[in-house]
Amino acid sequence: MAEDAADLQPGRCRRRGPDLFQELKSTVLKRLLLLLPLLALSGCATLDDFFASIKKGRGAEAVALEDRPVEDPIDPNTFVLTIDDQTVVGEPQVVFARAEDTLSDLAREYGLGYDEILAANHEVDPWLPGEGTPIFLPTQYVLPSVPKNGVVLNIATKRLFYFPTAEEGEPQQVLTYPIGIGRVGWETPLGATKVVSKARDPHWYVPRSVRLEHKEMGNPLPSVVPPGPDNPLGTRVLKLDMPGYLIHGTN
Repeated sequence: MAEDAADLQPGRCRRRGPDLFQELKSTVLKRLLLLLPLLALSGCATLDDFFASIKKGRGAEAVALEDRPVEDPIDPNTFVLTIDDQTVVGEPQVVFARAEDTLSDLAREYGLGYDEILAANHEVDPWLPGEGTPIFLPTQYVLPSVPKNGVVLNIATKRLFYFPTAEEGEPQQVLTYPIGIGRVGWETPLGATKVVSKARDPHWYVPRSVRLEHKEMGNPLPSVVPPGPDNPLGTRVLKLDMPGYLIHGTN
C-alpha cells in the first residue's frame, strides 16, 4: 500500500487541529473557545484527486514528498452556505498516514468523530494504520433539515451544527463539530432547549445514581469532582434548560 501511495499522493498537506469549541456568537452562546493547536505535515487530497490518480495506473512517476507542493486541506469545521436551501457541505478527502498516526489522531486533526473515521476505514487497523496507508476522511456532511439558526445537535450522527447570524452583506456559515453521548444506552431526549449558563473549569456534581453505580463496582466517587484532568466535563460547560443535560468538553 505504501508503494502505491507514492503514485496516488498528489502533494503534502498542512495538518491542522480544529477548535474543539469555535466561537459561538449568538446571544446565549458567546466566545466559547478551546484550541487544540496541532500542526504537522502529511499527504492530502480530495477524493476526486485520489481516484483520478488511480485511473493513471501504477506506472505514474513518483515524486519525492519534499518536491510536492504543500496543499491546504479543506477546513473541516467551517463552511459557507452558497444557496438558501443547501443540504450538503464539504467534500470527502484522503490523507496518507505516517508511521506514528492512529485513526484517533487523524480524527482529531480533521474535525471528525472516532466513529466517523472508523466506519469510513473499517479495514484499517485503527491503532497501526501503517506508513503511507490512504485514510478516507468523511468530511462531507448532510445539514439538518431544520431552520438554519442557532445550535442543532444531531444525536444520530453525533454532530453539532452551529448557524451563526450572518453579518449584513455576508453569506451565512455553518460550523460543525463531532460530539459524543454521555453513555450508550442512555436515552437522550429530543426537543428545543436553550443555554441557561456557561462556565470555565467547572466542578462536576456527580449524580447520586452514578455514585451508587461506581460504589457497587468498588470505585467510589466523591460527590463533587474539582476542575482538573480527572473531571470528565473538561474545561468548558454549557448548562441547558433541560435538567441533567450539558454540552461540555472532555478530559
